[in-house]
Amino acid sequence: MMMQVNRPARKCALAWSVCLFLCVCASVSGQNKKPGLWALENARIGPGSPLEVATGSSYNARVEYPNPDGPTSPLRAKITWSIAPAVQGIHIERDSGKITVDAGVPNGTTATVHANVNNGVRKLTARVFVFNRAENPLAGNWRVKCALSCGETHQALPPEAAGRLTKHWRFHADRTVWIGQPTGIAAGVKLTGTYEFDLKAGKLTLVPTWPKGKPQEEWKLELISGHEMKLLSLQPKDDKGAVCGYVLTRDGD
Repeated sequence: MMMQVNRPARKCALAWSVCLFLCVCASVSGQNKKPGLWALENARIGPGSPLEVATGSSYNARVEYPNPDGPTSPLRAKITWSIAPAVQGIHIERDSGKITVDAGVPNGTTATVHANVNNGVRKLTARVFVFNRAENPLAGNWRVKCALSCGETHQALPPEAAGRLTKHWRFHADRTVWIGQPTGIAAGVKLTGTYEFDLKAGKLTLVPTWPKGKPQEEWKLELISGHEMKLLSLQPKDDKGAVCGYVLTRDGD
C-alpha cells in the first residue's frame, strides 16, 4: 500500500525546493562577475571627469560605462583600487574605491587613481584634482535657477528661457568649464573651454575651446552664497526680451 503525503507536506517540500533553487542561482550569479565585452572595453573611472574632491571631504569612485541615452551604469566586476605614486593626505579604500582627502591638502594637488578590473582583465587610471572651496568656490556642478532678461531691470525669466543647452554649468577644479545638457535625448554641448575669475572685481572670463573661433565671454559675477551665484553678461544685447544673465544654484541644493 502506497503511503500518501498530505497536501501541506507537499507544499512545504515544493516551497523548500524553490527556495533552494533560487539561493543556488543567486549564489552563482553573485560569483559570475564577467561584464559584457562592450561595457568592459568602454569602462572608465567616474562618476564625473575629471575626479574632483574638496579638501576635508570624500568621493566614492567607481568603474562605470556609458549608455547611449541616459546616465552611466556601474561595471559589475571585481575592482581593486589604489593610488600610485602615493600622495600625502589622499587615501583610497582598496575594495570600495572611497577617496578621502585630508583638510590640510593644498588646493591644486593631484593624484593618480588605479582600478584593477577582475585581476588584470583591464587596468584603468584617472586623475584626481583637489580643490579648496575657499579658493575656488565655483568648482562643482551648477544649474540655471532662472534666466535674467536684458535691460536695466534684469527681470527674472523661467529656466526654459535659457534654452536647453544652457541649463547646466560645470566649473572643474582644473579650470576647465562645460555648459550644456549632459544626458537624455536632448543632450548636447553649448560651450567648452577654460575659465578665470576675480572675486574682488566680481568678474568671470570664459575662454572657449569649442565652438572653435568663438570669442571669449566676460561676465559680471556675484556670489550670493556658497550655493548660488548671479552672472550678467558684460556684452549685453539690445533686445530687452533676450537673455543677458543667469542665477545658478549648485546641484543638489
